[in-house]
Amino acid sequence: MEKNNLVSLIEKYYLDGTVESAIWNIKDNKATIKFTTQYKNLVGIITSDNFDLDDCEIGIYNTSQFLKFVRITDSYLELKLNKNTSQQAVELAISDNQYDLKYVLSNLDLIERVKTVNEPDAYDANFLIDNEFTDKYLKAKKALGDVNRFTVNAEYVQDEGMYIVFEIGDNANHANKIKFNVIGEALLGLNQLAFPADLFNDILKVNVGNTGKIEISEHGILKASFKEKDITATYYLVCLNES
Repeated sequence: MEKNNLVSLIEKYYLDGTVESAIWNIKDNKATIKFTTQYKNLVGIITSDNFDLDDCEIGIYNTSQFLKFVRITDSYLELKLNKNTSQQAVELAISDNQYDLKYVLSNLDLIERVKTVNEPDAYDANFLIDNEFTDKYLKAKKALGDVNRFTVNAEYVQDEGMYIVFEIGDNANHANKIKFNVIGEALLGLNQLAFPADLFNDILKVNVGNTGKIEISEHGILKASFKEKDITATYYLVCLNES
């Protein structure tokens, strides 16, 4: 297994420390990882094809430590399950041409199982994610610092078409804000919705350079989907309650 592929898989749910624990399901050499944040404002699912490990369900409780283990290995590594006398997986052995590492697996009961997201029948607005959009958002968020709110809505401009409008900034009349547009689709428009800016920032950072799509529902869900080689990442961001 290529080290970089495994690191990318982990980083896509770890989100720079936001999500520490997750259950990995391996079936027919396909890995599926469902996860959520502590405050349930983000739910996601990461899948990876051609994942070289026996069929299993394993708990990674301390992803920070697990990621450190993987990062010290060489370009290629091997994963193997160590089982107890009851044939339960208790350790994940990681080896390369330098190290033999053993990561202790968690009791699955200690990690919350993530339910399937109840998606709307159709989304109200969408656009494709490209490097220009990602660069604009990351630069704007960095310039504003600790601001943890952005809004999104759709606006039709005569002779130009439909734009999806992003505005990063606190919900106050005299707060610093940065606004930019991206060409998108919204058949019936989209009223302004607010989402957590830090989480969206982390999602874009771990998917830089990947093809993607954003879909937004009036019901308060922003869905971000990305594809990178054998890895597919889908995130459901829940809107902020500002009532």
